[in-house]
Amino acid sequence: MTGQRSSRLIVALLLIGALLSVLGAGAVITRRQIRLRGTLDGFPAPDLPPRSPILGVNAELTQYDAVALAENLDLITDTGFVWVRQVFAWDEIEPEPGRYDWSAYDRIVEEATARDLKLVAVLWRSPAWAAPDPTAPPDDLDAIRSFAGSLAGRYGDRIDVYQIWDEPNLASGWGGQPPSAVEYAALLEAAYQAIHAADPEALVLTAGLAPTVETGPDNLNDVLYLRALYENGAAPFFDGVAGKPYGFDTGPEDRRVHLNLLNFSRFILLREEMERHGDQGKPLWASHFGWNALPPGWEGNLSLWGQTTPETQAARTLAAYRRALIEWPWAGALILENWQPDTSSLDDPRWGFALRDQAGELAPAVSAIRSQADLFNTALWPGVYPATSPLLEYRGEWEFSELGADIGQQGDSVVDVPFAGDSLAVIARRDHYRAYLYVEVDGQPSPDLPRDERGAYLVLTSPDYKPRIEMLPLIEGLEIGQRHLAHIEAERGWDQWALVGFAVGSHVDTTASDLLAGGLIVLAITLTGLAIRQGRGTRWFRAAKRFSTALSARLGEALHLILSFAAALAVWLGAALTWGGLVPSLLRRLGEGPSLILTALTAGVFYFSH
Repeated sequence: MTGQRSSRLIVALLLIGALLSVLGAGAVITRRQIRLRGTLDGFPAPDLPPRSPILGVNAELTQYDAVALAENLDLITDTGFVWVRQVFAWDEIEPEPGRYDWSAYDRIVEEATARDLKLVAVLWRSPAWAAPDPTAPPDDLDAIRSFAGSLAGRYGDRIDVYQIWDEPNLASGWGGQPPSAVEYAALLEAAYQAIHAADPEALVLTAGLAPTVETGPDNLNDVLYLRALYENGAAPFFDGVAGKPYGFDTGPEDRRVHLNLLNFSRFILLREEMERHGDQGKPLWASHFGWNALPPGWEGNLSLWGQTTPETQAARTLAAYRRALIEWPWAGALILENWQPDTSSLDDPRWGFALRDQAGELAPAVSAIRSQADLFNTALWPGVYPATSPLLEYRGEWEFSELGADIGQQGDSVVDVPFAGDSLAVIARRDHYRAYLYVEVDGQPSPDLPRDERGAYLVLTSPDYKPRIEMLPLIEGLEIGQRHLAHIEAERGWDQWALVGFAVGSHVDTTASDLLAGGLIVLAITLTGLAIRQGRGTRWFRAAKRFSTALSARLGEALHLILSFAAALAVWLGAALTWGGLVPSLLRRLGEGPSLILTALTAGVFYFSH
């Protein structure tokens, strides 16, 4: 009797160990999936939007006189910003129907253009004759249509990006009325059509959607609002989406993603909503983001965006830019909040975001951004780039068109590609023609390509001699986030427009988590087997065996077939959960729970299967 009790205790301990191993494996797998959510792992899909420069800042430039405007734009340029998001206040520009005053904005556009700064023009604030409240949409959409067309017609040769309204998912951004995706979609359509009629190459963004977990009636969750825009047919009337991934109380390393959680990673939810509606070819911009660092002794209004120190603000801002550059190839510019709020609002808590304070002193974040701006702005980070990207340096004989770059027939055709990913690929138009690309990276022939007496080369002839566009890796396994230089020399292949673009990749190392999860699963199976072996002589084992025999005899071959199929499915599912693929992508959309449940079920099927 004592021996049987001891045996049962050992069996129980072994089964408890097996269960803990399964739960541990599930936890590791879930952690791995959280790490990979929204993250590039490998080369980007070729249908992603081309990457834009990422550094941008919100500014209210109308507050400055001519001298102060020049001074602040010089500082913004020296910091390394490429984009300046500026509201083009409709109520100031068109105080009466058809009467425009562009003088303040002419000066801003002229000074920004002179410094090669790119403006994001925000169409916002209805005049009193068009709506009862400045943040309300106009009563007559022809009014916004006329204003948008006039603005794009005047500045279309110097402004490429337009944004329509701000925070329409809040009552405060919609004239005090409950937000309406239907009404905003109509406003967006009117402005979009007018802008593209005047400036066909324009990029029109949605309003920046305010991050909120509320579901109405006064404020509507930004993700749900974007979903409503898609469901109401607004997709044809924007070229990109804009969100506001403020960090609030955690840094960019906070990878939790949930509809009811406000953090930097919330940006991923907006992107997943775009992908869910087939809009992966459009970029997602951040019209505002950052961390609030009000000065000690602040007596103004309190921050709604959390609170940190200037030093932490600087570190988090730089880390956020690096994360977006490395992990989010679908992201457009991330525009910081802000350079300086309007100086008439000295108690505005947005001063906690300011890169230049009320006394004119620059925040530590300015130095942090400036230290990395050259790397951020002059290298190809993970993403897709056309052959006409200004960051590529061509020498020799090339021709360019919307098809890409065509190799010259006479002389050398060389292109240098600065990049900061861990891998590089060329997007090439292959066909039944003879051509080669000879590739050096950081001064050495690429170790991932075949070699001849001239060096490492890539063959552009298609394998079946039929035309195709392919992404062809040139090198992998480099250090991520460091500047690398690929030197490419083309031989033959003229009149084929062979060079379509480049793709820079980023790989996530999950080896440790894969090995740990796999080891825990093996341990669970081993412990289960030992428990079965140890329990062979116990009464419960004999009873279970009799029950299994009786059930097997009753169900016959059907039972064996079902269990065999379940075992095979368990093998496939366990591998998919551990090593990535379609299933984790689906599970990420469902939440974290299914990973644990399915992992436990996998072990259960192995236990009961013949």
